[in-house]
Amino acid sequence: MEAVLKEISGLGFKKALTQIEEDTLGAYFFKKQRIEIYWVAIGIYAAQLDVSVEGLTLVTLAHELAHAYTHLGKDIDGVEWSTEAFANSDLHIIEGMAQFYTRAICRKLESRMPAALQAFDTLLEHQADEYTHFQAWAEKNKHQGEVVRFSMIQCRSNAIRDYDSFLNILQTQKV
Repeated sequence: MEAVLKEISGLGFKKALTQIEEDTLGAYFFKKQRIEIYWVAIGIYAAQLDVSVEGLTLVTLAHELAHAYTHLGKDIDGVEWSTEAFANSDLHIIEGMAQFYTRAICRKLESRMPAALQAFDTLLEHQADEYTHFQAWAEKNKHQGEVVRFSMIQCRSNAIRDYDSFLNILQTQKV
């Protein structure tokens, strides 16, 4: 395994992370409502990023569960995101929501498992824009979580699929 990791590290692995367009660590299959976690990939990524396997596993699971909850979770009115609208929404919205809530979970668990937040932050440094742009969402608002949640509810209730419309909703929230 050490020889494989040494070979991979010479391939510009960290730079290549931003160019990957596949679900390499795990996946949420929204039509089947199933989550898969890819253990071998998690082990390789953890070694390459110098983070704990447990931390990266928690990050991956939280991210995929966040996809499922944003898709299937019902709001106070019993509304959930239609599968068609979810499937056709801009990746900045879908991945941004998953990342936003994954970071929140990692922060909440930081005192018990600091390796998760470290893995999240390290992975984030090497991810593409649709995985990182969420960091600017209502960043100066002390009620950021509520602003994002209300925006998500409006987005899924009104079948908003494009990122510019989502950002407009996000910026006009009054909390």
